[in-house]
Amino acid sequence: MKLKILNIILFFAAIFILFSFSGAAAEKFELWCWGSPMYIQEWLTDFAKAHPELTKGIISKAIGIPQGEGGIRQRVMVSWAAKAGLPDIIQQNAPSIIQLAPTGVLEDLTDLLAPYKENLSPELLNACSYKGKIYGFTWRPNPCMLFYRVDIFEKTGISAEGMRTWEDYIAAGKKIYGASGGKTYMTYIPLAAPGWLYVPAFLEQQHLDFFDKEGNCIIDTDPGAITALKLIDRFAKEKVGLVMNDWDASWFAAIKEGKLASLISANWMDEFLKQQAPELSGKWRVMQYPAFTPGGSGNASEAGGPTLCVISASKYKDLAKKIIEWQFFNKERVVAWAESMNSRGLTIFLPHYKGVWEESIFHLPDPYYGGQSQKEMELKCLEGAYTMKFTKDYWEALNYINVELAKAVAGKITIDEAIKAAGDTIRKKIGISK
Repeated sequence: MKLKILNIILFFAAIFILFSFSGAAAEKFELWCWGSPMYIQEWLTDFAKAHPELTKGIISKAIGIPQGEGGIRQRVMVSWAAKAGLPDIIQQNAPSIIQLAPTGVLEDLTDLLAPYKENLSPELLNACSYKGKIYGFTWRPNPCMLFYRVDIFEKTGISAEGMRTWEDYIAAGKKIYGASGGKTYMTYIPLAAPGWLYVPAFLEQQHLDFFDKEGNCIIDTDPGAITALKLIDRFAKEKVGLVMNDWDASWFAAIKEGKLASLISANWMDEFLKQQAPELSGKWRVMQYPAFTPGGSGNASEAGGPTLCVISASKYKDLAKKIIEWQFFNKERVVAWAESMNSRGLTIFLPHYKGVWEESIFHLPDPYYGGQSQKEMELKCLEGAYTMKFTKDYWEALNYINVELAKAVAGKITIDEAIKAAGDTIRKKIGISK
């Protein structure tokens, strides 16, 4: 009898364990990103805590893809073709929307964003649109900003306020180079891709695109575009920019050792400076880009900004939308996350949603910039910032431009030859682009 009872107990125990394990096999929710996935993971973890009823039995992960934006885009299209292995959300930059949306892989976010459109940038919404529908949400804008070493400027007798135009910037760069005996340059020029940031930004400052409204390449025909490309070459030829690899040990060393007096960059440089050169706290300041003409615009938007897209085939696309809405349009949550980042000494990202811009957390003085509010400067750099009209050929066109610019800054061809070659290649390889 005892043996029979024991067998019954063991039987039901086995059934319980079997169902427990089979039922406990958690579903996966994945967000593919680049940069700092540990912070993006906080969105998912905190949402799960706030809404356990929506995430029960689901393990949410932010997965950093080593190859970055391009790697994510390629993996998604391979998985889309295979109809397997797709994530639920991906992070891209705005130029990728026009490449991905026509395939059907992206979910339409128009209705999700509709209630908040008054507090969103029309420029960024347009950059994330295809045939009148919005397929991505740029969660933070990327205003272009100039980061400069105030100690080097002061030592050389240069006033940042006096750098109104790029001509002023070049003159100041020559002065710094001469005063330092050639040890310090005003900035740097990326060796392999001299124009990856500079070309789009310099064009956007003048409200220009790679292609005109009819889809014709204007890189080698528009006077403003030609001036923009020649400016980069002038940096190299006039000892204003040090031609070097970027994002490697030598580049970070050049920043730390004061070999670069300024960085022509965007708001995200704030995070990298604080991570890589904390010892330079108090020595940096931020300002708008100099303009091409006196009184002209100094503002531009670097590739729109990090953009979240929901995968149309995701079984959790409704959950994905709820996470985006909670993280970026819930005022209490937006402020709480910013305050949490700040309390840990981490970079606060200025949100795209203008409904929270007046909150004090986005106006705090920053010790790293000598008490200057870096976020207030971001807001200033966003005023009237133009975002380029991206076409499906944006990345390809930029690559052709970079190839020729690299030859010019290396002295292998003249800048006039480089500009002509870039234009000719774009017309031959791409043709009309809309």
